[in-house]
Amino acid sequence: MDGLHVVNVGKVATGDLKTGMISCTPAGAMVLVSRVHGDDLSGRNAVVIGRSNLFGNPMAQLLLNANATVTIAHSRTTDLPGICRQADILVVAVGRPEMVKASWLKPGATVIDVGINRGRPAKTGEGKARLVGDVAFKEVEKIAAFITPVPGGVGPMTIAMLMANTLKAAQIHCGVPAGEAEKPHGNDQLLNVASPDPSTGTAALFSLSPVMAASCSDPRSTASNAGVTWASEHLLSDW
Repeated sequence: MDGLHVVNVGKVATGDLKTGMISCTPAGAMVLVSRVHGDDLSGRNAVVIGRSNLFGNPMAQLLLNANATVTIAHSRTTDLPGICRQADILVVAVGRPEMVKASWLKPGATVIDVGINRGRPAKTGEGKARLVGDVAFKEVEKIAAFITPVPGGVGPMTIAMLMANTLKAAQIHCGVPAGEAEKPHGNDQLLNVASPDPSTGTAALFSLSPVMAASCSDPRSTASNAGVTWASEHLLSDW
């Protein structure tokens, strides 16, 4: 379901986005990009910071498939701020708290912040660390035309795409043609995926079948948080 099997990775790499599973986090980030810029990114410069197989490489491929001019930047890139300033679309996934500053940004750019990190408490004396992204949100939001918050941005979209992949797998297994998922299926109603709200970068709620709903856990659970931590650590080690 996560789209990370070598077959699915290979299909994305060769431009086949129809018959396989697309990795959930890049797919969710791409939905947000398309809601801002449309499906055709011709003439847009996109910079992806991070070259991990988990996110960076498939994200770059999805942007390329949408006709963007794509640059992949990483820890060995020279003049990273200068490269970022060329981006109409900047996607950051490195696992370093608030690394990208406002001075790195082209005014009016779209910023997709995939990182999630434990930052210092907002006030001195507070014991609980706050969650922050790889982008310095407060200063960057004054320059960016669109930016995803952390938490509450790309994270919910990852969950949304995982559910969409679950539905797609069920369709393939049951021989249900594409596009039939929103129609009644016996006494049941399959998943109806709503569009994300571009003003907040978050996905709307799902309408699930009773069987599927019974098996869904709270996305705020310990297991989900552990998964986020694992992803952040791997992004940092690979970028």
